[in-house]
Amino acid sequence: MKKTIIYIAMIAIGSATITGCGSKQGVSRGDQGVSRGDHRGAKVEKDACQTMAEELEFFRAWAEAESASSQFARDRAATVARNELASSVVAGLVSTINIFNSEVGVGELTQSAQQDILTNVNELLRGSRVICSETYVKPDPKDNTKNIFTGSVCVEVSERSITDMFFGMRDNHLKAQIQREDFINRTRDERQKHEQRRREQLEREGF
Repeated sequence: MKKTIIYIAMIAIGSATITGCGSKQGVSRGDQGVSRGDHRGAKVEKDACQTMAEELEFFRAWAEAESASSQFARDRAATVARNELASSVVAGLVSTINIFNSEVGVGELTQSAQQDILTNVNELLRGSRVICSETYVKPDPKDNTKNIFTGSVCVEVSERSITDMFFGMRDNHLKAQIQREDFINRTRDERQKHEQRRREQLEREGF
């Protein structure tokens, strides 16, 4: 039995940045956090890993996953966070490349080019570090002799790593001649737009 919750913080880059959320299938928003009760009722809180993912000066992603194994729950959460982070990074990069290329009369990136960028981003994010990891346990509702574990994980990668990876590609598909700083600034803007659209979509779908 497993359940996955994902959240990716959009981060204004000075040293880092980004965002994204997961697909609807098997996924729900983690905004409700952890409920702790007292005489006033349940207080809705976010756990430490989710809070860290929302700090704007960093490039981070947060996810939760459930499993009968505590280690698998944490590993699964880290994998989902990295996958979602990769998707958002690529969305920002592709949008930025298309904008600058259009200024010199070059068409939008092909699916092959986008896949090439995704492959490089995924390779980079394999090394993204886990900066927060928490584990929760509760009785298995289907078998009270067993437990269900929830792993909560926040991963981080630096903006420098992303930009060095991109400009270090043999062919990064950017045909326009632009300054590195201009590319970084535009990518930041495109990522923020992408995050806002994803959040609005989740809200419309009730997550």
